[in-house]
Amino acid sequence: MVTRSYDAYLRADQTLGIQVRVFSRRAGYFQHVMDQIVACTQRETLLPELATPVTNTSRSKKLAVLVTSLYPEDSNNLNNMYWERPTSTGDVVQVNQPSRERFQQTDKKLHDQKALAEMYLLSLTDNIVTSAGSTFGYVAHSLGGLKPWLLYRPVRGRAPDPPCVRDVSKEHC
Repeated sequence: MVTRSYDAYLRADQTLGIQVRVFSRRAGYFQHVMDQIVACTQRETLLPELATPVTNTSRSKKLAVLVTSLYPEDSNNLNNMYWERPTSTGDVVQVNQPSRERFQQTDKKLHDQKALAEMYLLSLTDNIVTSAGSTFGYVAHSLGGLKPWLLYRPVRGRAPDPPCVRDVSKEHC
């Protein structure tokens, strides 16, 4: 499962893992989280900004983005965003989300296997952005020895400012 997914979706010049733990399903929450992801990844130059004309015509890179979440909204929005408009760097951004379970299925073998495979795939990325307080994200960045960017929960319906912070350590505790 891991090898097949890596070869199909993560073989690229650069990789980014985005792990999102949804803490609320209130109206507007998904949009706040999406705004926060975009603000974080572009501010930290993990993803290129969008542009109408391509400003850099040098050899474009392929950037593979692995999104792991129970919900498909964030990966769908990112995918549409980079499909519909070119990037300011000319790079090609490919967004993938292996599973879209919608709810956690505790003690279901196939669900647990998918979760473990996704944690391992996240650990293989060059950079990782993860929800603060997510065990899933902690396992992934610890396995990969990655120092993550942490997304804090939206406050009063707004994305925090700054949208993310770089963790001080590769360790989660």
